[in-house]
Amino acid sequence: DPRRFEVLYRRYHPEIYRYIYHKVRDEEQAGDLTSQVFIKALSKLKKYQHRGLPFSAWLFRIAINEVNQYFRQNKRTRFLTLEDAGLEQLQETLDDTSDRELMLETLRDTLTGLSDAEVTLIDLRFFENRPFKEIGDILGITEANAKAKTYRIMKRMRTRMENKMHHEQKIGHRH
Repeated sequence: DPRRFEVLYRRYHPEIYRYIYHKVRDEEQAGDLTSQVFIKALSKLKKYQHRGLPFSAWLFRIAINEVNQYFRQNKRTRFLTLEDAGLEQLQETLDDTSDRELMLETLRDTLTGLSDAEVTLIDLRFFENRPFKEIGDILGITEANAKAKTYRIMKRMRTRMENKMHHEQKIGHRH
């Protein structure tokens, strides 16, 4: 029923647009991708079955796929800005260091080395502040699996960052 879909569109459009804009940093492109998400959702609505998965999680899954496809097709770099509150929270989670600039540069380098799936997980947790249950719903995994994957990514990032920070500080002390 198109009228019922319009209600869902109005309810979820701002949230989907905000997520996509955060990823692509271009209003026109974010608008186009958001429209594509809802067009795909409308065309696949008959395939959507509740099965415990909230409609919003299903929409986010479509949005994540559209954003990933956009970056693959356009060979664009993903945007990770230091102004993002999530980066601050992520930094606090990983380490407590006095050399803030070096830390943030190292964090950014470490984030760019992650796979699409890992970036999505970190993005949903730290930039979107989504609970693990919702992350699991969006990604089609259990809440426990979302927690475990996040923990493993964070552990790997922490190791990479500690190695890089140690290396940078050794080089810095020689000058």
